Parts: sequence; structure tokens; C-alpha cells
Amino acid sequence: MNARFHTYKSDQHFLYEMDYRAYFAEVHRDQIGLYLYDGDHSYDNQLNGLRIAEPFFSENCCIVVDDTNRADPYQATLDFIKTSANAYRILLDQKTCIPDHPTFWDGIMILQRVS
Repeated sequence: MNARFHTYKSDQHFLYEMDYRAYFAEVHRDQIGLYLYDGDHSYDNQLNGLRIAEPFFSENCCIVVDDTNRADPYQATLDFIKTSANAYRILLDQKTCIPDHPTFWDGIMILQRVS
């Protein structure tokens, strides 16, 4: 992963290998237009991964949530939408018939911040 990243990256691409909580507390300062949380998919980590990043979401930011065939990331994402002060629209909510499916792997949900 790192070698491929470094092969194709530009001066505007950065890779930080650290816990998401530390990253948002210590490093991140800019708005986010597209966010993908692909860490621990326990309910608490999925919910916190969305909540911690949310202050940086730009207007109309798209959020990609993977592995939504699993109950914890799916429910955490719905709870995030329900409890957020911002409004979100679900653009795609696609389950797969089996894990590791060649299309959307283990399910995917794409949200867009609308306010």
C-alpha cells in the first residue's frame, strides 16, 4: 500500500499511519470533501470515526462507509445520521449477497451532508 501510494501521489497527497482520534486531534485542520473511514468497524469506533471527523466535513461532503453488510457499522452510521445536528442524504445503500463480493465487497453506504 505505501509503495503504491508513493508511486502515484502528488504534492497534495499525504499518508498518516496513526489512530484516527490522534490524527484529528493533532494533525487535521482543513475541510474534507470526501471521507472514508475504514478502520475498526465496531459500533463505537464506527460512530466515533464519523463524529470526530464531522466538524471538518465541507458543505456537500460525501462520506463513504464500507462493510455495511455487518450490523455494527450499518447501525452506527444510521445512528450518526439520526443524532447529528447536520442533515445527511443517503446516496447509496448497497448490500452484497456474499462477503468479499467483487462489486462492493461487504456492502457500502454513501452519504452526503446537505446542511
